[in-house]
Amino acid sequence: MSTRDVILIAAIVVCVLGALYMALGNPFAPKMVDPEGAPKGVPAVCENPDCLYEGRFGGSVMRTQWPTTCPKCGQETLYVAQKCMHCGKWTPTAPWDYEGTSIKCIRCGKAIPLYPMQAP
Repeated sequence: MSTRDVILIAAIVVCVLGALYMALGNPFAPKMVDPEGAPKGVPAVCENPDCLYEGRFGGSVMRTQWPTTCPKCGQETLYVAQKCMHCGKWTPTAPWDYEGTSIKCIRCGKAIPLYPMQAP
């Protein structure tokens, strides 16, 4: 067997291994799965001051019109939520088209700074 044949066989083996890696992924990479008991759904909070319902919304964030109906008070005041950096309670996130630099927590009233992504 010549040196050329050995190089050709080695190149074929590398190509086959590369194709398997691309098709199956990295077998040593950690799997991105939810741990047992992790809450399912999107965190949501009602903006109605008489309700302030907190819970998980089972639908998709992208496929749902926000605000949506609150399961507790029945009003169209349920929003996707984020945790306030000051009090740790859930508060509605800023809408996609919001142009301000901060939002106000519905629980403690303090400003939560926003860091919008810059357009390229």
